[in-house]
Amino acid sequence: MNWDVSSLQYPFYESSCQANTECRTEFMSILQNSEIPHSVYMDVLSEILANLCWKGTPKELISTLPLGRALTFEDVRDVLAQLGYDSEIVPPKDLDMVRWPTLHVPVNGSPHVLSPTDTIPRSGILLVVSPQVEPLSKPPNTSWLSWTVSSLWGQMSGAFVASFFINAVGLALPFFTRYVYDRAIPARSVNALVYLGIGVGLAILFGTLFRIIRSRLLTYSGGRTAFLSSVESMKRILSLPLAVLTRSSTDSHILRLRDLERVREFVSGAFATAIMDAPFVLLFLGAIAYLGGWLVLVPITFIFLYAIIIPFLTIFEDRAMRRAARLNAERTAIQQDSVEHLKDFVGVGLEECWSMHYARISVRAAAANRKYSLAASTLRVVAKALSTLTALATLGFGMILVLQNLLTPGGLIASMMLIWRTTAPIQAFATSFSRYYQLRHSARQIDRLMNLQGENLESSLVSPLQDISPSVTLNKTVFRYTADREPALAGVSFDVNEGEVVGITGPNGAGKTTLLLTVAGLLQPQGGSVLIGNRDIRQFMPEDFRSWLGLVPENDQLFTGTLRQNLRVARIEATDDELRAALSEAGAGDLEASLPDGLDTEMYTERGPRVGFSMQQALSLARALVKRPKILLFDEPTFRRSERFFDAFKAIVENTNEKRTILIASHDREILAMCDRVVLMDEGAPVSIGKVTLPETVTINTSNA
Repeated sequence: MNWDVSSLQYPFYESSCQANTECRTEFMSILQNSEIPHSVYMDVLSEILANLCWKGTPKELISTLPLGRALTFEDVRDVLAQLGYDSEIVPPKDLDMVRWPTLHVPVNGSPHVLSPTDTIPRSGILLVVSPQVEPLSKPPNTSWLSWTVSSLWGQMSGAFVASFFINAVGLALPFFTRYVYDRAIPARSVNALVYLGIGVGLAILFGTLFRIIRSRLLTYSGGRTAFLSSVESMKRILSLPLAVLTRSSTDSHILRLRDLERVREFVSGAFATAIMDAPFVLLFLGAIAYLGGWLVLVPITFIFLYAIIIPFLTIFEDRAMRRAARLNAERTAIQQDSVEHLKDFVGVGLEECWSMHYARISVRAAAANRKYSLAASTLRVVAKALSTLTALATLGFGMILVLQNLLTPGGLIASMMLIWRTTAPIQAFATSFSRYYQLRHSARQIDRLMNLQGENLESSLVSPLQDISPSVTLNKTVFRYTADREPALAGVSFDVNEGEVVGITGPNGAGKTTLLLTVAGLLQPQGGSVLIGNRDIRQFMPEDFRSWLGLVPENDQLFTGTLRQNLRVARIEATDDELRAALSEAGAGDLEASLPDGLDTEMYTERGPRVGFSMQQALSLARALVKRPKILLFDEPTFRRSERFFDAFKAIVENTNEKRTILIASHDREILAMCDRVVLMDEGAPVSIGKVTLPETVTINTSNA
């Protein structure tokens, strides 16, 4: 693909960038190396970022782009938002001159970026881009959900205004009915009836229009809130330290993400609509007072009954819901265990015992679900009964007023119509109020997640990774998974020189994996330090540091997606040639040709992974090699199962040089024999350091650690 760098305008929005052309050429180089599909919007994005003199890493830019397809107008806005820029669609009549990069999308023609000397077009879409005052991903100290909803103030206020007009035009039909019965019929005034009928018809039409507008605004707000919440929640989860993530089960993380659906309901569901309509009950009460006088006391009385009875019922429903949710979660956990450990149960004859255990939990869950359903239905029945009683009481009291000539028949009929408009939002609010506790719980869960401290450091503490020596030093490193357990690392101290291959061995539970995870920065030591190139790894940005080294876990698995996506997840800006080079170095160079769609082949089918375990391990190694790591960590490599993969692994270890340091945790004597030195660990501490020789003896040139 050809990118015309000379066609870009010089930066004209910031005086400090007037003579700076490096930002343009560097940006184009990133795009060329990433092999992103070309599109007219990619040209537009290029020019906007060049004019803004955007400075960032290739990974930061490429990670914001929708890989595998051409950019659209909405993609451009999303990319700019993630890079720290606001974009606002401005009507052409409101733009007098170009102060910030402005994208013009004409009705007919290609989109382009306006320069300061261009005439402001009077048609099409104008998108003005400017730096964000407050980063999107940095919520204030208040509730994160409240802050997110407040950012949609325009849509929510518009929905409230629409609710006002919906309820205001809702008064037209009752007043028209009163006029028909009290004036038009006695006077036989057909002409006035026709004119008023047309007016009422228009009011109903406008009411329908405003309902559509409100629905669109609330739907957009709900979708936007769910999108922001889901994206930020996932970012927060991925930014948490490994020690924090492993404290919670996979199910708990999934439940946190499922809470976002309740957040959507809070903004755009029946509860939101009920809240919007609730204030206008006063409007209808005022209309009833105007039409029926003392008749308004009836709905006011029943509103007080709603306020007394419904909260008690919702409390009981909430308790029943919580118990049912807890037991359902236990039942789901047993179901998952049954599927995952089916062979274990059958192998030891635990089928009947496990079935009885599952039956007991199922009975308790079924009983809890029954109580919850009963509580929910009771709430709905009581709310409906109160609405019906309100209407009957209004009718009865109104008849008395009519008989006493204190109320006209038309006024009574109109008041009855208004009664339903009064009780309907209250009933909807009452039945939806039971969801309030669930929504509040979900909001608190999201706020707790957002308040968790991630791994990101202050920019003043971050050290650059360029030209760092890949030497490793552990200085009295201590790590405990929990305070009540023995330390997994108990004062570990040893050095790994640049370009050295060091093996880590010892019995199970000796701390081998923990040591590798600590060197990789996935676990933070509670005591001592880990130095890379004589610098504490806590001085590096965690994400940048991990992209600088490669870790091949013991039981790594493929991700759902294509082969390209499985490899590029390690370095998103990697080219296809670099992916193929990594596959070849890992011994899987022929894999692409054997797959039906090459790098674009989905790696999971309905039956599971498309490749076997050995190939999955090779792909795990290739994924690490894509990073071009300065430090390579292996946790119990199992390449011995395949000769070609073991040969590739052996070549990587034996052909290492001073530019790459390798640490291998293994029990395999042949693998340990490839190492320059071997650290023997036991109970979280190194016992001795030496050299393994083949075929059968372990010679330790002891130098106490």
